[in-house]
Amino acid sequence: MNKTKQVFQLLFSFIALGLLLWGLYALFDKAIKFLLTIETGKAAALLTALVTIVVSVISILVSKHLERKAIVEHELRNMKIPVYQHFLETIFELFSSTRKNVPIDESQLADKMTAIVRDMIIWASPDVINIYSRMRLRPAAKKAESSMNTKDFLSELENLYRAIRKDLGHKDRTLRQFAMLDLYINDVSQINASLKSGVT
Repeated sequence: MNKTKQVFQLLFSFIALGLLLWGLYALFDKAIKFLLTIETGKAAALLTALVTIVVSVISILVSKHLERKAIVEHELRNMKIPVYQHFLETIFELFSSTRKNVPIDESQLADKMTAIVRDMIIWASPDVINIYSRMRLRPAAKKAESSMNTKDFLSELENLYRAIRKDLGHKDRTLRQFAMLDLYINDVSQINASLKSGVT
């Protein structure tokens, strides 16, 4: 199921729900006017029954809508995960090759990044796309060899990781700055200190 189809289905669900609620309101309005024309005791009983029915119908509709929304979000998340995994695998391969002074196959890397960018355009969140686009536009981000040693690149990389995790549903309020980079880069603490002191 492609993303466009899912968006249209979600939009259709909202429209259908709105029309149904409007119809129920019109029906309820006519019922109230009708009840005002009959005896008080009978009107109270009919009103109670009507309210019970309306509340039950609305509860079912809302429950179905939330269930459908949860299913769509789950399907979208399942499509995003392989894209982000492929991207991170490529980033880690790049860092590993640089650390080991292993020559990077530029052609192979370009093919990988082309495929990743294609999938990111479809599935990545706006935050992820914006941050990655900003990183590519930075002169220091053109080559991993130089950007690995720049505080700006690492700061943006940290932001990119956080955006990816947020898109997948993680709550990172307690995740400290550069905690993820600390897992595989040894001198991040020094870069963090330079960020705070403003030293480049």
